[in-house]
Amino acid sequence: MNKTIAIDIGDVCLKRELNRPQEYFGLNPETELPLEIQVIIDKFERGRISREAWVAGMRRALPGNFTNDEICHGWNTLIGDDIPEMYEFVSEMVAAGFRFVFFSDTSELHFSHVSRNLGCVHLISGAILSYEVDAKKPEDGMFEAFEAKYGVPCCYLDDMPQNIAAGRQRGWFSIQFDNAEAMRRDFFAEFRI
Repeated sequence: MNKTIAIDIGDVCLKRELNRPQEYFGLNPETELPLEIQVIIDKFERGRISREAWVAGMRRALPGNFTNDEICHGWNTLIGDDIPEMYEFVSEMVAAGFRFVFFSDTSELHFSHVSRNLGCVHLISGAILSYEVDAKKPEDGMFEAFEAKYGVPCCYLDDMPQNIAAGRQRGWFSIQFDNAEAMRRDFFAEFRI
């Protein structure tokens, strides 16, 4: 059995604070980001533009006069605290012979921040990231990239229902993450641990 677990980052390993960047940049957190910003972020998360091009695009689209460092810092405020129970789970499963591979829609900016700050990052043995493969979940390209490098995982953990549905459609055993306790129960029931 392939003992590889595909694990999403946001709202599985760490909390996403979706309103923080909007508040930092003086945007209304109760509304969606302006379309121009959404397009720039999507290109950045697919690796279609560099960090420099992303910063320049954000500077044009944002109200106010932010420096490059402020734009990067403001966008990184989206990354919240670790979900503590996940560190324990990942540690236990690595000790039991499983390996974890990040499977995440992210930019190089956010992944760099996660790599420096996420408590369990040293226990993760690889990654398939949207900015490296020019695809985002639930698109086939993300799943194909994972399978090409790591095979079909024994388990896939993600918080987004559409991503879980895409994983199941490919025959991946997939658990939708709502909280660590429920995820642990479903995982242990499947693998009889």
